[in-house]
Amino acid sequence: MSSGYLEMTEGSPVTLASQVNGGGAYGANTVPLVVRSTAPALELPAGMVKWSHLEIIIMKGAGSAFAATSELKAYVTWDAAGADIAAGPTQTELTMVAGAANHMMIAATLDISPSRPPDGEKSKAYVWIATKGFLASGSDQPIVKRCRLYWHSLSKG
Repeated sequence: MSSGYLEMTEGSPVTLASQVNGGGAYGANTVPLVVRSTAPALELPAGMVKWSHLEIIIMKGAGSAFAATSELKAYVTWDAAGADIAAGPTQTELTMVAGAANHMMIAATLDISPSRPPDGEKSKAYVWIATKGFLASGSDQPIVKRCRLYWHSLSKG
């Protein structure tokens, strides 16, 4: 049995557009997940795999603040257009917890066994994110610093 994760490209944070304190929209807020560029770099199996959880760390914009509660909704697709849903969406906002300075984090349990559709790309998925409770000021939108999708193979080969 092997295990690994897909993650956003190292060193390429993603700024979430159209996020407001009362609840942002998914819009074009996609975070592409790929095979890690450094070891361990394991390909995501096309089937016979279980996704355990999604780990997300978001930093507030430089001139913004956090509300009393910061929350997140997310779903995972096989394509950049969002047509082939693989997991989610979360039915309600998930409460984030404080991490390092100016960061909020969450781990969303998935516990699913998806199979990549014929039009899905090998070892690639997309996470769509909408936040709530990030008090954005002007262009100081939340920034995704880490996004990982953890998996483990169900086969013994």
